[in-house]
Amino acid sequence: MISLPEDFVVLKFFELGYYPKYNKFNNVYQCSCPICREGKSLGKKRRCYYIPKNENIFCHNCGWSGKPLKWITEVSGHTSADVIQELKEYVPDITDIVEEEAPVKVVTDTLPKDCINLSDTAQLDFYKNNDMLRTATQTIKNRRLDTAVNKPDSLYISLVDKVHKNRLVIPFINENKEIEFYQSRTLLNRDNKVKPKYLGRINAEKTLFNIDRVSTDHNTVYIFEGPLNAFFTKNSVAVAGITERGRSFTTRQEQQLTNTLK
Repeated sequence: MISLPEDFVVLKFFELGYYPKYNKFNNVYQCSCPICREGKSLGKKRRCYYIPKNENIFCHNCGWSGKPLKWITEVSGHTSADVIQELKEYVPDITDIVEEEAPVKVVTDTLPKDCINLSDTAQLDFYKNNDMLRTATQTIKNRRLDTAVNKPDSLYISLVDKVHKNRLVIPFINENKEIEFYQSRTLLNRDNKVKPKYLGRINAEKTLFNIDRVSTDHNTVYIFEGPLNAFFTKNSVAVAGITERGRSFTTRQEQQLTNTLK
């Protein structure tokens, strides 16, 4: 991916974003996201951010995150070559276009509202003074979830979701590399008095946690009840608790066991 000059990115951010504005206090640009359009909040809230310091654009509504060139091409419909040509016309004598490694896009459409990716340094930097975010990152560090041998690529937290607010969100990525299910876990002791320690995605059938990490190089697959246990054992999955009526697996989990684990 190519690193674009900040003034050019700002120009395109104001051209392509909805209702853009500049926050001079922390040198951050905001707009209503042109990718998800933010539903009924379009124009009322600005959840899409461009942070020049980290050369990153991300949206707290749909979870999109990436470098400016990727954002510009996706929003405008133009190719990278088109954008580079426009940049050269904007700055004819430019010579410092830098190639960077393209970031991995994570599908987040099925996560709680306005989730923050706790593996995204740009988002962590933006929320570095938020107490709940510090609690989440400290919990991850204390439980060694960040160094676990079988951890998922990302964990999340939502500061606004009505059901999963201020909880550690654990994604269940399926065999197609999509987030099909998730569980959230309490981070504050006082929350255990009003909500269960674990909550799943509403109106969704449980899937197997870490099914995407199972390798055929091993003869054994280990099945745990809770996802955090599966963080620490290679080639392991988790069922996220037994189902109602005493069954060990949901229909979807049985399908994954049959088709993927064979």
